[in-house]
Amino acid sequence: MPRINIHKSELYDKRILLKNSSSFLHKHLESSKPTEWDGFWIPPLKYIEDIRFKVNGAQLCDKHIQEIDVYPTHTEMNYPITKNISIKQIFIIPDKKIPSFASILEITNDSDKLQHIKIELEVDANIKGITEYTSSNIYSSDFSVVRSSVTVTSTGKNDSITYSALEPLNEKKENINQSVKFRPLNTYKKQQNIDGTQYTVYSPGTYTVTIELKRSSTIKLPFVFIAGRKKDDNLNTLDILRLKFNKIYQKKTNIDKKFSKEYSHINELQGIKTPINSINRTFIWSATQLKDFHGLTNLPEKNYYDIWNLLWSTIGLIDIGDTDHATHMLKVISDLYSKDHKSLPTRGQINHHINYNSKDINPLFIITADYLNQFSGKKEDNFNKIKKKLAKSISIKDNQISSGFSESWLQIKENDHSMLEQSLWSKAFETIDIYKSNKIRQYLLNYWKHDKRYMKEYSKDEELHTINMIIPVLFNQLDKKIQSDILKTIKTSYTSAYGISTMSHFHPKYYPSNKGKGAVSLLATAWSATAYLRNNMIDEAKNLLNILSQDIETGTVGHFSEFRKPTDKKTHGLSTSVETSAMFIHTIDYGLFGIQPDMTKKTILIEPTLISWDSYERFGKIIGNNSMRLSIRKEKYKNKNIRSITIEFKKRPDVKIHLKLPEKFNILYKEKETKSDNISFDAEIHNKIILK
Repeated sequence: MPRINIHKSELYDKRILLKNSSSFLHKHLESSKPTEWDGFWIPPLKYIEDIRFKVNGAQLCDKHIQEIDVYPTHTEMNYPITKNISIKQIFIIPDKKIPSFASILEITNDSDKLQHIKIELEVDANIKGITEYTSSNIYSSDFSVVRSSVTVTSTGKNDSITYSALEPLNEKKENINQSVKFRPLNTYKKQQNIDGTQYTVYSPGTYTVTIELKRSSTIKLPFVFIAGRKKDDNLNTLDILRLKFNKIYQKKTNIDKKFSKEYSHINELQGIKTPINSINRTFIWSATQLKDFHGLTNLPEKNYYDIWNLLWSTIGLIDIGDTDHATHMLKVISDLYSKDHKSLPTRGQINHHINYNSKDINPLFIITADYLNQFSGKKEDNFNKIKKKLAKSISIKDNQISSGFSESWLQIKENDHSMLEQSLWSKAFETIDIYKSNKIRQYLLNYWKHDKRYMKEYSKDEELHTINMIIPVLFNQLDKKIQSDILKTIKTSYTSAYGISTMSHFHPKYYPSNKGKGAVSLLATAWSATAYLRNNMIDEAKNLLNILSQDIETGTVGHFSEFRKPTDKKTHGLSTSVETSAMFIHTIDYGLFGIQPDMTKKTILIEPTLISWDSYERFGKIIGNNSMRLSIRKEKYKNKNIRSITIEFKKRPDVKIHLKLPEKFNILYKEKETKSDNISFDAEIHNKIILK
């Protein structure tokens, strides 16, 4: 299983985030730097501010930590408490809709004597909404002797928290003399975030577990924390966890080292093999974030549905073969279509407030629905109807697009005609009206500033240009010379050691602390990596892949940042970016391997980027109801150095392969040799092509 190791000297600006479809746990690794987003949340409410353990009087905190291992499914924190006692604290969050998390204390007695272990737990409750900086809640608590559990109830919101120690995972309770006591304190405490914001937490008391640990032995003792609207629901969840926790723990911590079905919703091993292990690992981390993704793309800060990011994330779901999940996401979005606005929403709050004002969303929905159709081969009538409605909603005058909306993903509000809007609609119309698509695409040249090698953002503003100009390059909508010039401009004016900025470093309005005016966007970095690969700018692509792989080791570990500063290591805010995880998968599958299925026509176009690596492959790529392995290798053939491309399927395919190469080769397939840059054939289970 991929692991990111953090030494105690590397805790600065690092956090962990564990999530399922109903809740998430966000925790700073430096306890001295809390933020309002730390704690356990069931959006839009926070429930638990913090939990603290003492073992034999020693606090489990960053002061005593030795190292942390972060995995895609759990986090392990290692504490050498004394010479003879060491502790591993394991955080997990159950799958599905169980609003809870667990902290398992794995305690080892390395001595040759029986050790008496005393564990003290304190919980800080802070039940509040996203926009509430202070809360006037009054709390009460009670201890259940039968369940050995504490329940905290807010009289203001009628929400509750329940926590309890469970049976040891690897030992019977009676064998370790486990006992539980609770000393009520009912304490209210004033605390302060790193930004100076003050808040009040409620600590019900000290929950104490004592055990006897035999010599040279280890015990795994789980503590579970549950939150919700009703106390009875919490207690029912506790009873369920008590019965099923061993299975949940095993599933979370004993995953096969390969990219397995635990990382996606498909029963198939899949991943990549390249000479760069960090890229291989980042692929698995990216797929993991997609597996755990249920609409909230930018936790913890964005506790609302950002439809722009949601649609890019859905493209990643399609790339890993989870077309059912992708279909569900598009169905949820399409159901929010507004007849009054003739549009899909820009964003939706969890409290159901919905905003409609985006230039970008409608065409991107069509693009994503088309992409899903190409992979699944199914035509969803509902999406076709929505696509037609959206296409009719825009105004096209002299091939220039106008939607009437003013908002875009970079938060630049402008009613003027947008280059990004023009590019997205040209792509969207490819399956609706190809003639209209071509006309809209041709108009893109009106945004091209030949003398300055950039595409202006708006028709009336000659100077403003942003990273949005990567989109027509990503969609291959311009001639190769213009695309090359744009990519060179991005290299010289937008690229930093931490990724691609949203605005040129040399623009008068450049402001690196502003997300739309110069901060690094990791989503744009992945777009650019894809575009560099498709345009055969290999060194630039490798650089961005390395930057992306390094990003998941900083900030919220194992997750991409949404934005960060281009000038230093510090992340810009706390939001993570599922959409960047999706685009990292896309960068590999489309950018590097060039895999482009169209199952409506039963064809797969493979247009690989040929890199100097000796070997690289994508395995378990799900297309329709089959899976494919694509490997590219340098090898010997009849004593000559050649390159081979092998395409294998899990079961007999009913597709035609179109292989398109960046240059002409002597292509040998089934003992027939031709000099060409392409070849087409009916696919078999095993297909090997020799390039001389």
